[in-house]
Amino acid sequence: MKKKLLKKRYLIVLLYTIATSVMMQAQIWTQKSTGFPTGDIAFHTSIANDNVIWTITYQSNPTQQFSKSIDGGNTWTAGSFGLPNTFIPFGITARSATKAWMCGHDGNNHANTGVYVTVDGGTTWTKQVTALFNDANSYPDNIRFFDDNNGIVQGDPIAGGSFEIYKTSDAGITWVRVPNANLPTCLAGEFGTDGLFDATPDGSTLWFASTSGTTWLNRLYKSVDYGTTWTVADLSVSIPFSFTFKNATTGYIVGRVGSVLSVLKTVDGGTTFSNITTTASGLPSLSGPPIVKVIPNTNTLIYAEAGTIGRTYFNNNPDSEVGIYLVIKLKRFIV
Repeated sequence: MKKKLLKKRYLIVLLYTIATSVMMQAQIWTQKSTGFPTGDIAFHTSIANDNVIWTITYQSNPTQQFSKSIDGGNTWTAGSFGLPNTFIPFGITARSATKAWMCGHDGNNHANTGVYVTVDGGTTWTKQVTALFNDANSYPDNIRFFDDNNGIVQGDPIAGGSFEIYKTSDAGITWVRVPNANLPTCLAGEFGTDGLFDATPDGSTLWFASTSGTTWLNRLYKSVDYGTTWTVADLSVSIPFSFTFKNATTGYIVGRVGSVLSVLKTVDGGTTFSNITTTASGLPSLSGPPIVKVIPNTNTLIYAEAGTIGRTYFNNNPDSEVGIYLVIKLKRFIV
């Protein structure tokens, strides 16, 4: 099994509300309970609209659960995927209070690995079998839907030497794998990481990051045709923790450059990155893996550090005013 970035067991959940008329002028932070068991972390979040938010959890002895809010994060109801404890959910993407997809891996029974959908608010989850993920090395990392029909799921490299990526245009009834010929050849020991994925709102431009467990070279994969064909570029950070794009060309990554924790910017869609200077007093000391998210349609970044007790990722709806951030240290940067 590939190496994965360690995810700690506990995380404080905060609701971050941004009013459009006073973007970043007024901030309200409120601690909320997701309904997960004590010790579980809420680590991937999907925002369907201003009211509907889904999140998933797992821990060292996994609890395959999700939680959902239909009132903008004020209250939450937890539920189960109904899968064995060996199944680990890695990604979730939601379109409404009733419909969502998730992907995950079962190290004990590989037949459970793949993509699942609910159309009844999480009461039942059905595997979408045409997203095969049936290779011994299949490992779904990230999933995203851009409307009710068009979505993509990205996994690790399998036989043939390329990443296992599927697309759908019919809500997952039929998933079609992106051919190896449309993807760069992988490095020895290369794998993706859940959460290190981003896309423009319409899905026309997509990115995911990878690491080689052999050379420890980090790379950024990119598609500009809805995931049909892909290119790749080397990253200048030795340890990429998080990246975020505000549009198809401008994005940011936080990671180590040598031994220095840095924020870097790209203006060419991720081909090259350069260090940037922020108006903040400096990045927090690194006691836990940080994440970064650009506030839609602004030059403002929210930098979140999980300290020594947690880590999370989130995928935000750029048209939404409400976001869930699962962090314990926060800083705002104007870039």
